[in-house]
Amino acid sequence: MNNKSYSMKDISLIVMKNIVLIVILGIIGGGVFFVYAKHKETTLYTAERSLIISHGKDDDKQVKTDLMMVPTYADIVEGKQVADQAYKNLSKKDQRKYSKKEFEEDITADSEPNSLVINVKATSANPIESLKLVNNTVQAAKGELPKIQPGLGRVYAYTKATKEDVRVQKHSSVKKYTLVGVALGLLVGMIIAFLISTKKYLL
Repeated sequence: MNNKSYSMKDISLIVMKNIVLIVILGIIGGGVFFVYAKHKETTLYTAERSLIISHGKDDDKQVKTDLMMVPTYADIVEGKQVADQAYKNLSKKDQRKYSKKEFEEDITADSEPNSLVINVKATSANPIESLKLVNNTVQAAKGELPKIQPGLGRVYAYTKATKEDVRVQKHSSVKKYTLVGVALGLLVGMIIAFLISTKKYLL
């Protein structure tokens, strides 16, 4: 049996002779992976509503205390006690859609340095559900924060979040998957081209 070693010139000739096949398989591979990635693409909706810790004119000491404590208050808003109360405030129908754990996981809260505002966000696969989650959580936090942290300033909730307060986030790897598909298609095309050429040589 003869063994033939291929030079770069031989390889280039094989590729050029089968370039149409290689390109077609590259396109097919990219198309298949593109469809797969689009199927896996997810859209999430984040609704946001805020709380503010308010004080009277002569509460300078309490203002400073609350400024330092706001990150802790944000953690409390994300915590189990507020989530449990917010969950109770949901209708029975809405409660069947979520477990308490899922409700808690969908809520985040943060604050900015030197600010008494706590931003509460709810993220889900449905914009209406996100609005319900964030509005119920803010209302629950307004009542629960003074119980958990006696002595803090008055807790006020901003107006209810509406559709205008919902942000859309698409989580997609379409480009990455498509490029991988094209690369695999080209590779398969080259392998087939070499197999065809080797077969011809053997015959």
